[in-house]
Amino acid sequence: MSNFAKYLAGIVFIALGLSWAAYMFGTSPFFISIGATTFIGIGIPVAVSKIRHKERCKAEKYVSYWRKVS
Repeated sequence: MSNFAKYLAGIVFIALGLSWAAYMFGTSPFFISIGATTFIGIGIPVAVSKIRHKERCKAEKYVSYWRKVS
């Protein structure tokens, strides 16, 4: 299982838990669905930004090489 899938499963698990708690407090299902959709919608870009590997540009690779040589 990839790190992204684990992060996304955690977000969905938390959304389900919060939705269940809101249901137990008597919140309308309409507002629960809005909250869960918003939470998951915000969670996906956060998961992508946490998991994505930043690529180094070619110039940075050469600069670090020349610093070692000097």
